[in-house]
Amino acid sequence: MRKKNPQSLLIPAALLILGALAVRLQGINRSLWQDECWVANSVLSNTWRGMLYYDAWSQSTPPLFTSLIRVVISVTGPSDLAFKVLPLAFSMIAVVLFIIYSHKAFGGRLGLFCAAAFAFSQSFCAYSQELKQYSADLAIAVWILLILWRYADQESVSLYRSLVLTFVIAPFLSYTAILYIPLALIIIIMNPCSRKRAGRFVTSAGGAVAVCYLMFIYPNSTVNLKRFYEFPNFTSPATVISYYLRNSARLLGLLLQLPESLQKASLAMFLVAGAVAITGSVYPRRELRRCRLLVFSLVPLLTLIAANAAKQYPFGVPRVDLFILPSLVVVLTLATEIVFDNLGNRLPRRRFAPESSSHSLIVTGGLIVVLSISCCYLMRRRGLSMWEDAKSGVRYVVEHGGTSDLIYVHASASEQFKLYTKIFGSPTAPVSLGDTGWVCCPRDKDLALTNNNAAYMIQDFDAKVPRGIHKTVWLIYTGRWDHWARNLGRDEPAFMRKRLVDQGCGPGVSPLFHNFVVDRFSCR
Repeated sequence: MRKKNPQSLLIPAALLILGALAVRLQGINRSLWQDECWVANSVLSNTWRGMLYYDAWSQSTPPLFTSLIRVVISVTGPSDLAFKVLPLAFSMIAVVLFIIYSHKAFGGRLGLFCAAAFAFSQSFCAYSQELKQYSADLAIAVWILLILWRYADQESVSLYRSLVLTFVIAPFLSYTAILYIPLALIIIIMNPCSRKRAGRFVTSAGGAVAVCYLMFIYPNSTVNLKRFYEFPNFTSPATVISYYLRNSARLLGLLLQLPESLQKASLAMFLVAGAVAITGSVYPRRELRRCRLLVFSLVPLLTLIAANAAKQYPFGVPRVDLFILPSLVVVLTLATEIVFDNLGNRLPRRRFAPESSSHSLIVTGGLIVVLSISCCYLMRRRGLSMWEDAKSGVRYVVEHGGTSDLIYVHASASEQFKLYTKIFGSPTAPVSLGDTGWVCCPRDKDLALTNNNAAYMIQDFDAKVPRGIHKTVWLIYTGRWDHWARNLGRDEPAFMRKRLVDQGCGPGVSPLFHNFVVDRFSCR
């Protein structure tokens, strides 16, 4: 095996980091959308308890993550950019750590290509801009993989202590770190010098997980949160197989967003790549590095499936399963390496990092440009469907709403309205909050009543906007099609508008805001 030359990769790695940062800065100052707004509102709670056990929503965000956001906001003040600084920082930490990890795993230019596929994953780039814990999940996952790789290479007391400290702290920052405990235990047991430490590791990590679960996970695990995610139905083997094949295809969206018609083909290709990686690592001769990469990639994936089978964690939901991205990228890279080897195109590691710095820069620069353009395009497509310009909409209502007006805020826009009135100030007009059409997951709502009962929808709207009213009525709600068509299955805005028109209220003219609707009716 030829000696690695890490210095030859410094400039290409730096270009990769700068390219990844540039992509993530695109549109980072956009308004927060619904799922981000409730996290922001919890952070802005008056008390720490109010943040950790947010009364309006199921607090699924880890406590250390929200605490760090609260510290940032206490220094900078609340703003869209300030809320996104920490997720962006965690995403860049994940990129840097994965460059180191992929270099240790593959070396040279192949490791750089692996890191590029990771850094420019459209899902990773998009979730790096959201006020959610997903980028922290990924940073913690890569850190654990890196420290376990070092421990497997060279067992030492200092590395063991770092490993224990990681698993004591990490669950409070990223709940998905818990799913890496089986991998860590396997690595400790496989090393003859550290098997005696396995018991102490289980005690330390298990104690931290128990505290985290009893204090934060269990109190925030509401019925609505559990019902929101799909879990396998074990009525027959066929249904289980169908469930995991279907959700595995969705999970591959972490690598590349494809139309639903192509998801089965992408799953078949990945399964072939996985088979190539497994067989090529053990036949015709077993190679330690490749076998270790398989263990590091497949054990977290199998642990995720086991947690899903136990109905403890969703599988096939790209945003919450983002932490598994390193496993997917490494398996594909390993399969690529094996294919090149078996084709007789032996590409030693030094040739993946050519001595010609100009050639290396050209290849790296071209790769970054292509991936950046592709990633920006896909992020823009996703942003057009998910992003809500709630900031502009709420500001308009605050500035133009009269004292005698009535503002009706639908449940789909309640958290957005709550956040931006904290930033811009409250309107002078009275505000009524709707209680129908909730999305996942209000803490104390009966969604079977509020989302599926048409009579309750009529009753709630008439109670908040009485019939025969003589005022200017503002209706505020989300304009995202997936909320009404996919999540709710009924068009409540059409009902509200028709209800007001039937009362003789005339629709007024309001500006258009992206995926956020402000309707004004004059009821005289």
